[in-house]
Amino acid sequence: MYFVDLLFVGVSLQLLTAPISYAFVSTSRISHRISSTDGYLTNFAIKENQDGETSEHSSDRRTFVSILASSAAIATAFGPTDNAFADLEVTRDNFRSPERIEARRAKLAQNAGADTPEAIAAERARSVIKVPEKKVVAKSKVPPKAAPANTKKADKEKEILVQKTSKEDARRIEEEAAKEEAIRLAKIEEMKPPAKPRILVLGGTGAVGKEVRKKLQELDVFVIATSRDGRDDTIALDAVVKKAGLKDEIKNIANKNKITGVISCIGAIDTPTDSIVNGASGVAAIGAKEANFVKNFVFISISPEVRKKAAKKNEHEEYFAGKLFSEQVIQTQFGADGFLYTLIEPSSIGKTPQVTGAGDSIPAEVVANAAIVGALGKSDEKTLDSKKKIEGIAKKISEAV
Repeated sequence: MYFVDLLFVGVSLQLLTAPISYAFVSTSRISHRISSTDGYLTNFAIKENQDGETSEHSSDRRTFVSILASSAAIATAFGPTDNAFADLEVTRDNFRSPERIEARRAKLAQNAGADTPEAIAAERARSVIKVPEKKVVAKSKVPPKAAPANTKKADKEKEILVQKTSKEDARRIEEEAAKEEAIRLAKIEEMKPPAKPRILVLGGTGAVGKEVRKKLQELDVFVIATSRDGRDDTIALDAVVKKAGLKDEIKNIANKNKITGVISCIGAIDTPTDSIVNGASGVAAIGAKEANFVKNFVFISISPEVRKKAAKKNEHEEYFAGKLFSEQVIQTQFGADGFLYTLIEPSSIGKTPQVTGAGDSIPAEVVANAAIVGALGKSDEKTLDSKKKIEGIAKKISEAV
């Protein structure tokens, strides 16, 4: 009721001292108090009419609101400052129903206690989410089962087998490596030139062939020979049978034995295969040229004098055709630089019957010596077509080695 009494006093004073009230309203403190009660007084806002002019009733309400605001300001300024609004809040309840008054009081009380430490702690306690603890069940340790005896035995046998296999693999690898190394060294050795001459004699069992082999052995020169049937420690090589593969056979023999010179004594007369046998020396020359170390080729042929006389009589045509073919091929293959050929062309040799009865016979030993000089690369004549030339080269045998 204190506020009502002050309000009554304020109204009375306002009627007497209106200017003083307006002065107090202009102060900052009264302005603050007015702003506090402004929300309560907004229901009495002045309403203007549509013409923009204030009606008589509006003027009365405005005057009443001004007086009431000034009175409230005076009462606030001169009355209790801090706790006065507590009573003010209660006096407002005079305009409310009892239910609303009770509800407002409960809300104020709740808000008043919400900021206390106890309330904050209680609120936090209510907001904590309790997580149920998980029960951990310990697993029982089961001891490992012992391996059966037969399993251990199998593992042991497997280990032994692996070790044995490893040893076998290692041994096989070593053997393969040794073989590869042997092949490599063999290839190197094959390509290594021989330190001394090495001679291959084709037709080593004939009259001249035997003498060539004999003389080379006396001179301590390496020699190997071929024959049609392989007798007398010779290599079997039939020119008629090996016609297609003769070239490769000669090449292989020459490479295997590192041959440096070839002497061909192959020949036949009055046979169905005269042209093949006498032409085989030309084919052999091709194979010898492809070998690694062959540089010299010697061929025992026939003199030009005999060819002329035989041609007039049309005798032994296939024999002479084979001889001519071989000579031409040999000249082509071994006529280049770094190679040497020797063609020995006697009319007849030793006791061999003269084909046409022309020319002098030359001993097989002399022909053999001349052939050896040519095979060693010491002949200064490529074609020995007379007895004099043949004998002259044969005398150099002692100088050739």
